Amino acid sequence: MDSDRYLTPQWPHSALLLIDVQHDFVAGSSVVSGTAERLPAMARLAAAFRAAGRPVIHVVRLYEPGGSDVDAVRRAAVEAGAHIAAPGTAGAQIAQPLLPQPVELDCTALLAGEIQTVGPGEYVVYKPRWSAFFRTALDTQLRTMGVNTVVVAGCNLPNCPRATLFDASELDYRTVLATDATSQTTPERLADLTLIGVTLADTATIAQALAAQQDTPPQIRVVAAVVVDAAGRTLVVRKRGTAAFMQPGGKLDPGESAPEALRRELAEELGVHVAPPDISPLGTYTAAAANEPGHRVSAELFAVTLRAEPSARAEIDEIAWIDPDRPGDLELAPLTREVVLGLLRRTCE
Repeated sequence: MDSDRYLTPQWPHSALLLIDVQHDFVAGSSVVSGTAERLPAMARLAAAFRAAGRPVIHVVRLYEPGGSDVDAVRRAAVEAGAHIAAPGTAGAQIAQPLLPQPVELDCTALLAGEIQTVGPGEYVVYKPRWSAFFRTALDTQLRTMGVNTVVVAGCNLPNCPRATLFDASELDYRTVLATDATSQTTPERLADLTLIGVTLADTATIAQALAAQQDTPPQIRVVAAVVVDAAGRTLVVRKRGTAAFMQPGGKLDPGESAPEALRRELAEELGVHVAPPDISPLGTYTAAAANEPGHRVSAELFAVTLRAEPSARAEIDEIAWIDPDRPGDLELAPLTREVVLGLLRRTCE
């Protein structure tokens, strides 16, 4: 099906969302039936993501006794003082089998909207309602890490995992439900999710897919500018200590969007300040990395209009303007040679 190209999981760009797997819901004051039984599968799933070097994000509830910022179903009970995943209590903590080492939640920071780091590529996010995307920084965090596929597991399907999958689909993520690592599944509920394009897979299948992608070259996420002058030539740069000319740009800093990163790189490397309206997305393309053997770059390309003359700065040793049809004998990076020049030639046809 043609729709598969928008739905098929892309495992090298995936992240695991483990939802509400906290002591109170596993074996405490508000047990959700079936969650404890699914804990071993959840732990295997988390281990598979860690082994593949992919992000693991624990999404948690924190209900302050007497507070009102609570989903409507539990609001009256919590306002009356009920302790359900209450900040600072053992019941709020993440079930230990899911963590790489013992972790104490920083509830003050989480309630303030901060993301807690609990290991390499492993984080905790607090959500105030059903969906992990509602009033959280999750979407920003995922996009910063280059994630386009979310795998959802945890507690319990009719509520938070389901709401998270719907919101992820609304945000154009590819979505997967780990069926044997999520509590309260039924055939009817699973069938419902397939109608919005959710891929259903068990832990073993997901682990195999993650292991298979480790045999592919690691990817480096970058942003790159395609600048064309009035004569139809495109701008390329050569970094200090390297031989190949390539598109201006570079890697993203933590928390940056792709356009922000590109504007920063152009200012640092070429001394030009680009306004947001002068940047237009061209898509994401991959190619062999020019300066990192055994790696590939996943480059978000942007057409950029410059309002000032660029000059070589920072780590840039040399700049050049080349004709896409007759690039000459310059050594060009694979992304420039195989992707950018082809795009420019097709544009001129």
